[in-house]
Amino acid sequence: MVGGPIKDPRPLRDKQFIQACVRHIIDYLTQAGYPQPVTHKTLQTPTSKDFQNIFRFLYSKFDPKYTFQKKFEEEVPVLLKSLRYPFCDQISKSQLYAVGSMHSWPNLLAMLMWMTNLGVERSDMGAMSNILQHDSPNYTEKLYFGFLSHAYGVFLAGSDDFDPMEQEMARNFDQRNMETIKEIERLQEENAAMLHELEELHEKNPPLVGLEKDNRILRSDRDKFNQYIKHLETKKQKLLEMNGKIAEEFQSKEDELVKLNAERDRLQHIVDNQKVSPADVDRMNAEQEQLAKAIGAANEKDEAISKTVWQREIDFQRKVDELEKAVQDYHSLAYQLALIPATAANANGKHLEVELNVHAPRVEQIASVDLRQSVKPFLGLLRAEKNAECHKGQDELIAQQETLDQLTEHHADKKGELEVLETRYQKLQLQYNEEREMVNHENITSSAEIDHLEQELQRLRVEGANGLLQAQQRAQRAIIDYDHLVRISNERKEAAGKEILRILEDLITFKTHVETSLGELEKLVIDDHAITAQASEQESAAAKTTAATAASIMTLAEEARDMGLSMDAL
Repeated sequence: MVGGPIKDPRPLRDKQFIQACVRHIIDYLTQAGYPQPVTHKTLQTPTSKDFQNIFRFLYSKFDPKYTFQKKFEEEVPVLLKSLRYPFCDQISKSQLYAVGSMHSWPNLLAMLMWMTNLGVERSDMGAMSNILQHDSPNYTEKLYFGFLSHAYGVFLAGSDDFDPMEQEMARNFDQRNMETIKEIERLQEENAAMLHELEELHEKNPPLVGLEKDNRILRSDRDKFNQYIKHLETKKQKLLEMNGKIAEEFQSKEDELVKLNAERDRLQHIVDNQKVSPADVDRMNAEQEQLAKAIGAANEKDEAISKTVWQREIDFQRKVDELEKAVQDYHSLAYQLALIPATAANANGKHLEVELNVHAPRVEQIASVDLRQSVKPFLGLLRAEKNAECHKGQDELIAQQETLDQLTEHHADKKGELEVLETRYQKLQLQYNEEREMVNHENITSSAEIDHLEQELQRLRVEGANGLLQAQQRAQRAIIDYDHLVRISNERKEAAGKEILRILEDLITFKTHVETSLGELEKLVIDDHAITAQASEQESAAAKTTAATAASIMTLAEEARDMGLSMDAL
């Protein structure tokens, strides 16, 4: 019947549904910070204390300041009605007294599941309200919705003074506009700084050009160092060879010295064992003096020769160093001119690298290539070729300079035209600013008209909604009346049927006794006729009443349908 308690459509006795509810409630209590431990067993066979603690914790999420004062079993139905729990009529006090029973617990578990879902939705709405800050794209809709909600509440309270709400909304929009203006100014400053930085970057030389130049210099230095290292390695090898030769010569001299010392010892032994006379001693002394003088003269001559040899060796080493430096400079310049190695661009497959052999037996064999007959003529030809290319480049440079002069004159002409275009652009910019201000003024006026029309449209929507609600209420009342009349009509039809059956039974009884009393039959026939006439009148009266009621119900239904169509058109 209409107006009765709503039946819970959820499968309260299904085990899977119960398990899902238990898991959901445990997850929510854990995330919400429930102070006591809760397990699957706790929610399978709960005690009254466990249920009360869980209910109090969940209700505190909706009303943190509420304190339970009455009996818990008496307060719960009232609190559920305040929360608009749709199945609160199915929660009785007897169920709250016997929480863990198999008949009570499924309904209570479903109620706790509904409270946890409500808590989750409430948390999500709170998070969404926190997200809608000044920089949120839905902030304007939030302000307008708050204004409409507040104004509608004031309107329902019977007041028509909406100025405070309008002023508050204007302040909010002004604050939002100030933040937007500040953001625009900040972006304009950043844009100006970036444009200035871009102009500076355009004025400066590209950093890549400088880096490429430095890279070329460093590569050239690296090649020079590699050549110098190669030269030092060659020199090192030559010095090592010279050191080996000197060591061999030193060893031979030491061997010769050992032989001379042995010879001296042998001669000294002979002299010591030789018998000499005084005259021989005098003669030997005289020879010794002559030999000492000869040795002194020989030593002086040897020192002079050693000095000369040493000076010649120093001069020779200096010349060798100068020659090696000249060869090194030659290699450096040849590498810069792409003359070495033989695969270089200007070498033409010719080996122009010079290697020195200072210990060569002949002068023309010191250098690995013939400088006069091979290198010098080749360099002369290359010089002539490069001079020709230089003259050609100078001619091209002169032609390019003339072209540059023409382009400079053309640039000056274009610069003058650009100044004229800039002057025209400034005039057009001023005209554009004036027209933009006019358009902005028109947009503001149009926005005000649109806001007024939107308010009027909202008012019409509210009035239409109220009219639709009234029509729906009238249609509902008509449907209720129709159901009532149908029920009365059915009851009257049932009563009439029972009366007809009773009359038939009386007729059958009358037939059985017709043979016994004819006079009594006539009386019964008269009574039966009278009763049948009365029942027919009652049935016809009930049918007329039912037809009239049905006609009035159809009239109300047609009016409700017309009202619904008119509201849909609005």
